[in-house]
Amino acid sequence: MLLTKIIKVNFYYEASQNLYNVKRLPSYSVSSQVEGPNHITVNDFAWQNLDRWPDKTLTVCAATGHGYTYAQTHRMSVSFAASLRLKLKLRNDDKVAIILPNVPEYPCIALGVLEAGCIASMMNPTYTAYELKRQLELIECKAIVASKLSYPNIVQALQELKSNIPVILIDNDSLPDGTIKFAEFAEDLGVDIDCLKEVKRETNDVAILPFSSGTTGFPKGVVLTHKSVNAMNKMIFDPKILGVEEASATHQSVLPAVLPFFHIFGFNLLMINLMGRGAKMVTLPVFKPDLFLEAIVKYRTNHLYIVPPMGKPIF
Repeated sequence: MLLTKIIKVNFYYEASQNLYNVKRLPSYSVSSQVEGPNHITVNDFAWQNLDRWPDKTLTVCAATGHGYTYAQTHRMSVSFAASLRLKLKLRNDDKVAIILPNVPEYPCIALGVLEAGCIASMMNPTYTAYELKRQLELIECKAIVASKLSYPNIVQALQELKSNIPVILIDNDSLPDGTIKFAEFAEDLGVDIDCLKEVKRETNDVAILPFSSGTTGFPKGVVLTHKSVNAMNKMIFDPKILGVEEASATHQSVLPAVLPFFHIFGFNLLMINLMGRGAKMVTLPVFKPDLFLEAIVKYRTNHLYIVPPMGKPIF
């Protein structure tokens, strides 16, 4: 379907060179009363304004309409974190692979992994078994969160590694034998969240292990601490930089989340940064021009973060 009339949208392209001379931005405060990105975790940054818009939508799927509010996502992420520690016995600095497309559960999963004191390693869900095997082995993975889309390749990768890493699937229908249903972890409101008091994370601790795109040889794991992730977010948090206003009683910025969350542009700038501003993210599991344009019109999006080739259906 060709959509010829589209609401006015602000376009922002990936141009990191424009960040070199960013002015010093005003400090923000979190519940810990500690200012600046050097003293808080990525979780603190993402949830810093949760109490201001708990009932606003955080994520909604462009394909299915399924989504979550900020409060729902936060509650689920805490339950998910506690379940990782109690049910899988994960501990600080254990690596958890997130092998998912952009789905509404992504913020819950990523922040739940960090809340558990673990390290999140985001991977491309379209990778082959060989590619996944290499990355899972490289990070010494202790658990995997994925969907049935990637499961056959994950199984093959684990067989070649001779590993029995637990696999959590987000799908709600029947699951393969031996896998764990995501809802059993994230929606377990009876799980003892007091176990999270054992989690002590410093800003110099590793937060995420994303992988490069592999322009020169194999994709390379990039070690990013809580401090480094927050420093980048701090630089661009001001609305004058990104043009995204904070949510209010009468306003909420809406953006199609089409940039992959498993890449740092999508994870950091699109997901974590905009959570601090109370934005709504319309997740697209794949980039399909028709679905992309329909989402822009249906959800009346007022900002886009894209890379230039994605603009072809519009320009």
